[in-house]
Amino acid sequence: PYVCYNIGLWHKCASTEWSAAELAGRRREDGQVELVARKPPMMLHQKTIFLVEDNDADADLAVRAFQRAKITNPLVRARDGVDALDYLFGLGKYATEDARELPVVVLLDLNIPKISGLEVLKAIRADERTKHLPVVILTSSNEDQDRLGAYDHFANSYVVKPVDYDKFVAAALQLSLYWTVLNAPPPLKEA
Repeated sequence: PYVCYNIGLWHKCASTEWSAAELAGRRREDGQVELVARKPPMMLHQKTIFLVEDNDADADLAVRAFQRAKITNPLVRARDGVDALDYLFGLGKYATEDARELPVVVLLDLNIPKISGLEVLKAIRADERTKHLPVVILTSSNEDQDRLGAYDHFANSYVVKPVDYDKFVAAALQLSLYWTVLNAPPPLKEA
């Protein structure tokens, strides 16, 4: 079943995607209302979430957080800036894959090997095909210089990774619901 939680604007989204007959609900121990769809919503397409993270522990934490939050979108990971750009632009080992299909969102760490996260962001914004791709900086840095650099290059959001596991899960849930369900992405441009 598809699970969604009562946070923010989710009610509006749920009510436009499912009829009342298609939903079952219950109150969890923490007071949140859990809505379970009896069938998948027709307008949801399971687009990939692209995680660019070199630290295995942080990447594993992100994967577990998405699983715990019941996020069903496929998650693809790159460990460095070169791999990230190859994936996004269909180069190197990704040359045979359909480069037209972009992820729904990029979760980008700033401190990654080979090419920094900021340079990856610049390359994304410099390309006509990817310049509107949602990019969320997900990093441990709370430095003003890093935040300003990210926003100067049109990051859509800047999130400091919570150290606490439960807070990380909550952040992953909110990020994924917003970017995979609530956000209306720009239309694709014809090549």
